[in-house]
Amino acid sequence: MVASNKQLTVLSDAERAAFYELPDFDNDQRFKYLTLTDSELSIALSRKALSAKVYCILQIGYFKAVQLFFHATWNQLDSDDIDFVLQQYFSDQSLNKGTISRHEYYLQCTAIAELSG
Repeated sequence: MVASNKQLTVLSDAERAAFYELPDFDNDQRFKYLTLTDSELSIALSRKALSAKVYCILQIGYFKAVQLFFHATWNQLDSDDIDFVLQQYFSDQSLNKGTISRHEYYLQCTAIAELSG
């Protein structure tokens, strides 16, 4: 007798990744999503530590791209995205990739969600 999988698969692995995993920006997308408006930048710059500011900018960009929030570690984030943010907004500073606390993460998510309505 052949065993059958009773779970329905609606999305392929590639489609699931496109919908639920961190966006994989090319250079044009990086410029489009990680270049912030004044109000978006104001949210990011209100964070205390540089690591929280950079993380917030990435969250804003990822949210603009896929309308999801990601609680990712620095190792999970694309180094090209991080480099873009540093060059664009903090070219004179050195990033210490400190841990982003859950509290900080949720504060950022709340502020971004409120801004986007």
